[in-house]
Amino acid sequence: MSTTESKPCLACGESIRQVAKKCPHCPQIQSKLSSLQFVVPVLAVVVVVAFGLMAWLFYGLLAGAYDSTEYQQHLVVLDEIVHVEDRPGGPYVSCMGRITNGSPARWRDFYFETTFLNADGKIIDTLSERAPALYVRPGQDAQFRVRGVADKSGALYKSCRTRIKSAYSSRVER
Repeated sequence: MSTTESKPCLACGESIRQVAKKCPHCPQIQSKLSSLQFVVPVLAVVVVVAFGLMAWLFYGLLAGAYDSTEYQQHLVVLDEIVHVEDRPGGPYVSCMGRITNGSPARWRDFYFETTFLNADGKIIDTLSERAPALYVRPGQDAQFRVRGVADKSGALYKSCRTRIKSAYSSRVER
């Protein structure tokens, strides 16, 4: 084959006839567009992901969001109990209870502030904790736990009070 009658294959680089539509050495079709064969599917995936992300941001985070202070009286903390565990690094204290949701919204990403009280009802310790995986639907209850290393002797922790400092709602349940 003379060099004027041949060209390199777009895929494997072997010399093929100038008018060849397919390489005899590999199954590659000889078209300028065939070298861009993966660009269109990749571009389509990028566009779909970008639109999906924008829709999630708008509908999941922005549309219908409520401020928890408006519905604070509808998010009620019930049945709180203290649990103290002795660990090698010192006592570990937990306050466990449940939240009931009387609002029309689904709440998530709770931020709790718990005060621990001694037998006289005096505050001896506080803990704050975020619970991003906790979801509470309208009219339903959910269990929660705030825990951490105790500042005082474990025997002093007799009761706890938990307050929901903030929570986030992304949409109204219908």
